[in-house]
Amino acid sequence: MVRSQTEFGNEAKDGDLRLEDFQAYLIALDYDMKSVIGKREQSAFDEVKYHAFAIKRHLDHFAELAGDDEPMGCGVLKAIGQTWYSLAQMLEDSARKPKFGPKPAGAEIAVEMQEVNGKSVEPAASR
Repeated sequence: MVRSQTEFGNEAKDGDLRLEDFQAYLIALDYDMKSVIGKREQSAFDEVKYHAFAIKRHLDHFAELAGDDEPMGCGVLKAIGQTWYSLAQMLEDSARKPKFGPKPAGAEIAVEMQEVNGKSVEPAASR
């Protein structure tokens, strides 16, 4: 349990919480604290790019950890493949959401994927 700063003899207003107190509370719940700091004028698309690059950093980190260890490398490749497949499905779903008339030239999206068992998946195009 996190006690208020007043209980420790420090002056604090209701709602005041030190970062280290909050971190201790999260640790007690078996959670980690992760923070993202960005500019206020950052666009939603900038946030999407941030998360895309974060995914890339994590996958690269996994690959570095695997090094030349073949079993670990195979696991990393499987994780990358699963991530790619999931992201492709989510992006295709998002691309289908706009409901305006015919899409302008160049706005079509086509993705061709092949499953692990070798069964081809039809190209997915936004309509």
